[in-house]
Amino acid sequence: MKNTLIRVCVLGILITLSGTVAAGEKAAGIDRLLGLYHDLGQFSGAALVADSGSIVLREGYGIANRGWQVANTPETRYRIGSVTKSFTALAVVQMAHEGKLDLDAKISDYLPGYRADTGSRISLRHLLTHTDGLPNYTADAYFWQSYEGDLPYSTPEFIDRYCSGDLQFEPGTQYRYGNSGYSILGAIIEIVDGMSYADAIARRILEPLAMGNTGQHNSRVTLDKGATGYEVSIDGYRRAAPVYKNLRAAGSMYSTVDDLLLYVHAVASGEFIPQDVKTTLLETREGAVAGTFAYGWNVGEWSAGGALASKPYVATNGEINGFNAFLLHVPADDRTIILLNNTGETDLTGIATHVLRLLDDIEVPDPEPLLRDQFYALLRDGPAEAAYAFYREQRTKQPNDYLFFPWPMRIVAGQLLQEDRHDDAIELLQLNLETNPDDSRSLIVLAEAQSRTGDTDAAIASLRKALSIDGSNDYASDLLRRLEKRSGR
Repeated sequence: MKNTLIRVCVLGILITLSGTVAAGEKAAGIDRLLGLYHDLGQFSGAALVADSGSIVLREGYGIANRGWQVANTPETRYRIGSVTKSFTALAVVQMAHEGKLDLDAKISDYLPGYRADTGSRISLRHLLTHTDGLPNYTADAYFWQSYEGDLPYSTPEFIDRYCSGDLQFEPGTQYRYGNSGYSILGAIIEIVDGMSYADAIARRILEPLAMGNTGQHNSRVTLDKGATGYEVSIDGYRRAAPVYKNLRAAGSMYSTVDDLLLYVHAVASGEFIPQDVKTTLLETREGAVAGTFAYGWNVGEWSAGGALASKPYVATNGEINGFNAFLLHVPADDRTIILLNNTGETDLTGIATHVLRLLDDIEVPDPEPLLRDQFYALLRDGPAEAAYAFYREQRTKQPNDYLFFPWPMRIVAGQLLQEDRHDDAIELLQLNLETNPDDSRSLIVLAEAQSRTGDTDAAIASLRKALSIDGSNDYASDLLRRLEKRSGR
């Protein structure tokens, strides 16, 4: 009996040590992978990986503030952009469960000052699922080019100015991701709960979960332990433009990897919210892309590739000037991956997929340099013609690569304009428009560059084409009127 007990104890110790070693090996593999992404300029921030409910990796990579050479750590606070929408959706569903809101009621039922012709047709469900038909204010260059002065708009002023445009389609008939609907939901939360959006989210979610490092960001106030947002440029990293407007319920929050782990588990486990609230929150909605969009969250079957079977997942992500964030939870394995980045656009979804594979002992390839960075190096170090030839060649070979999306080239063109390199910006935008001929924002930036070189006719033509693609763009309309007046038309 005694020998049997000893054998059992030894076996238990060996199993524990084996599990510890395996977890350590996985942590080392994930750390190595994230380090490689960092070395290639594709990840800078904080990461947290949990498996079977236990933390496997919790680490910072790169620099939080390049001016002061402050390192990123798990305690660093990052802007999380549209991850904010998941908090908004949770608050709305909580309030519906309490009988304070009716998800089938219309905007006008809660905001009587909202324009009646559209407010009487858009329900809270439409707002929650991006099927409201409203123009997306962050897609409008005017939103970014105009400032609020010394004080931000009040919530009613913001809704009236940016979230009350003419409908682009009948509510409920299409899915089109945007920010206007969630800003309206934030306004409704304020009216019904009788407090600011920030206070409502704190009372309903942050305080009960002890998320003391999460809150609403204000670009006019320095955030303690907050990372600075950067964007990749031709000559390295540049500080991203601050967001002076309060994006409110659509994208205003900051957090840490530790706080977000508490949040993800609270929502996914159902221990924090009643089961019917969880069911409503995470149920896929008709009209969503591939049936994967719930209320503020993406849900579906996640495939990490290889021999791995697809498994249900819950995820959310966000992007805002200089930052992006990704949260993934796989309930079957109680796995959570949280990635917070402070160097702008990067493929956090792809990184998370590789992390999942490592957790399942599936080998993953080392990351490779981005075509974007190769293009930037050619543009920086040699004749522009060589960079453009590289772009066209690679566009034919790899048309779905990040480089050929419209916004990376727009960002660089904007940087060139800041340096008064107008002709270079024009060439770059024209190259971008070869790949993305219907990108109205590239046409608007092109018009700005053309007007600075004195080519008013070309600028007017670019703006007219932009408006033929997106007739609701107020900034393009205003700029066109100014240029036409200047030219006597």
